[in-house]
Amino acid sequence: MVFDLGGVLIDWDPRHLYRKLFAGDEAAMEQFLATVCTHEWNRCQDAGRSFAEGARLLKAEHPDKAELIDAYGARFDEMIADAARANDIWVGVCGEMAGDIALIPLLLGLGMDELSAGATLVPRVKRAVQSLTIPECRQLVDEALELQTPSEILARCLELAGKRYGDLLG
Repeated sequence: MVFDLGGVLIDWDPRHLYRKLFAGDEAAMEQFLATVCTHEWNRCQDAGRSFAEGARLLKAEHPDKAELIDAYGARFDEMIADAARANDIWVGVCGEMAGDIALIPLLLGLGMDELSAGATLVPRVKRAVQSLTIPECRQLVDEALELQTPSEILARCLELAGKRYGDLLG
């Protein structure tokens, strides 16, 4: 897994989403990102706080911005995958993670265009991808944002994978 701190590999930026939500009002968007969904607030989620808890705290402090705060998690993929596609940039995962069939629902739900795994894993990955729908994978991502730990997220991924292609998990 690659952690892209500082947006070097992936142009992650909440502005990709909030420009749409603020309908071109750059000053209002920048004010919101400087005072509500701040970089420091996001770093707390990066450090392990669940998005649900972070959003709850912000909405208590800024109830008039609740819908915009919720968009941060609900439309997170628009900060990465959609922005990349708009600029004709490939979004995918290479290596072991792409071949981990338990994580495929999560990766598809995050908007990955392509999964690149070792040749021996390709038939299993292909069957897993063909067994899933994008709406159910996006639903899984929405649910994952509400969970507290990585093990809970993995358990939810395994639950969906088990329903769709359980025979591949053994």
